Amino acid sequence: MRKLSHSERTEQSDQRMVESAITIIQEKGISGLRLTEVGILAGYSRGLASMRFGTLEALLRRVARHLSVQWLDELAESVAHEKGLAAVYSALDANARYLAPPSTARVQFLILFHSLDPSAKEHLNVARVLAAQRRDIARWISEAIESGEVKRGIDPEAEATSIVGSLNGIIFQSLIDGTLPWTNMWEKLKAEITERLSLPE
Repeated sequence: MRKLSHSERTEQSDQRMVESAITIIQEKGISGLRLTEVGILAGYSRGLASMRFGTLEALLRRVARHLSVQWLDELAESVAHEKGLAAVYSALDANARYLAPPSTARVQFLILFHSLDPSAKEHLNVARVLAAQRRDIARWISEAIESGEVKRGIDPEAEATSIVGSLNGIIFQSLIDGTLPWTNMWEKLKAEITERLSLPE
């Protein structure tokens, strides 16, 4: 077996500590996160997480980046080369899969909501995340208009804002109340988009 380089060992230990941080946030929330516990849970010393990340805020940034990469990989795999409304529906399906247990979506949203707290030391740019979602969906709707799949006169930006609001509402409700039939809610949202945008057959 090839011996890992110093940089590879560092990356491996950082990854294990990020995963430990996610586990702790799932169980205790952000307020229960401690750098010493992160290091111990990952199988290292009490002080390693402090040495690597410095502060809890820096660790949260690393966790948020890790989860964002995971989500973007899931989205890219789902949408692939789809265009138009097919891309919109594939993106919604990716969101549904991302919520399915075992899911790290709760951790991602906890960090996003935490960043809205004025007392938080670290503020992630949530507006930029939502703007990116709206931009992608607006582009796919524009493609659907050009291909004749969607009615002329539809405002892609306005529709994208409505869709992003609906999908984040579903995610929020599902995270708050796990008893809700959220899979049905995704199908209902897709049906509403089809009815509102598609040309009559």
